[in-house]
Amino acid sequence: MCAFLLFPSALHAQSYSLSLTPHTYHIIIKPGESATVPLEVTNSGDPLIIRLNPYMVQYANTSGTPMIIPYLSDNPNLPSITLGDTDAPISSPFLINTRDNIRADITITIPEQTPLGDYALAIVAEAEQTDGFQSSSVITLQGGTAARIIVSVSETGRLDAGGDVVQFDVSPNVKIPFWGKNITIVTRPSDMYFTMTLINTGMNVTRAYGTINEFEIPSTFFMSGQQRTLTFADELNDKWLGKVNAQAVVYFDTDPNPILTEVTFYILPLPLLLGAGAMLIIGLVMYMLSKYVKA
Repeated sequence: MCAFLLFPSALHAQSYSLSLTPHTYHIIIKPGESATVPLEVTNSGDPLIIRLNPYMVQYANTSGTPMIIPYLSDNPNLPSITLGDTDAPISSPFLINTRDNIRADITITIPEQTPLGDYALAIVAEAEQTDGFQSSSVITLQGGTAARIIVSVSETGRLDAGGDVVQFDVSPNVKIPFWGKNITIVTRPSDMYFTMTLINTGMNVTRAYGTINEFEIPSTFFMSGQQRTLTFADELNDKWLGKVNAQAVVYFDTDPNPILTEVTFYILPLPLLLGAGAMLIIGLVMYMLSKYVKA
């Protein structure tokens, strides 16, 4: 069972224009099985000598920023990558002429002992005459175009995904203790934004989406075990004073039941607070002066 999104990816330079499609491919597969990913390399520029190189992709936990690292083909716990019977051998240089389209069938095999979860791979079409990638713990892309392959390893062949909201708040704010509770006060409503931290509690990639009051939470994809912190600009511009109750309704792909969470805060603009403080001080001084005069 495979699902993929077609997003063209291209590399342009003075003498060549190289593309690799599809840009993103998602496989749901059981341990011990194999699946084939059909890729196509297209050269719209001058003739090139290129390579198709496999790499692993890791994501920063909270930001989701991808990092490309070397693929270790001798690791028995990782998906193995081979190339079908085509003219594009994996990791070996080959010539692609102008306006050539070369089919590359990438076979992903999952060893029986592979741990359940998600694996992000990248097949990179890299020009031979560039420095390309460096063999180090973190690789910097100097020239190339990549197809990302998400491999979800599941015992049932279906996604095991779920999520939770671990934090929802408004910023910037001031918290004032009052009768065993913290009262949240926003003093700069024009700069206000919401923060939300989501975590993938399942074994496979999931998508989170939903609403905060009347505006939408953009769809966010994240891998198994990944935690993401999202920020949303203020959508309450018509509210400048008083109590606000913001409710978040968050859905995760495989669960029809939403997670509900809310935050209650008070908008008290700083000029209003300063004015009230000044009036209080003036009133206190006037009261003390009146007592002094009477004495």
